[in-house]
Amino acid sequence: MEKEFSELMEAVKSNNLNEVCKIIENHPDKSKIRDLLLYGKNKARLSKDQLEQVRRELYQNSYVTELVNLSDKRGIFPLFIATQFGYKEIVEYLVNHGADINKEDSSGRTPLHMALTKSYKYLIDHKADVNKSDSSGKTPLSIAKQKGFNEIIEMLKATGAK
Repeated sequence: MEKEFSELMEAVKSNNLNEVCKIIENHPDKSKIRDLLLYGKNKARLSKDQLEQVRRELYQNSYVTELVNLSDKRGIFPLFIATQFGYKEIVEYLVNHGADINKEDSSGRTPLHMALTKSYKYLIDHKADVNKSDSSGKTPLSIAKQKGFNEIIEMLKATGAK
């Protein structure tokens, strides 16, 4: 999974949505889900085809969610990069595939702290915590004020940011 994480981070950094999709959709080893389901209580009630379909679905969902939420030593994960650079399509794709929009890095920052104008609205619409402060006490609103992002300031205030 470490290799896929590195490849995913590079694809996000280069704003390559096609490569992000390819990495997420072409997951490798299916042993985790196989192990989970082979010993399940209800496996006798499912046909082989149904069991295989359940295995694929569960594996894809758990693997993808795990992959899009992996982070480096600083707690930076793909959604941080995409929001920081305003890669809206990649932000949407990652969120739709289980990226945690309120996940914190080692400084307590969430993707909303990092987001540029193109990504703010999407994250806010998907219930990002608008009042979450990082380890320095900065909130998304205080960062927007510091950078002079008036449109973002208004959007954050309209959603209850303090």
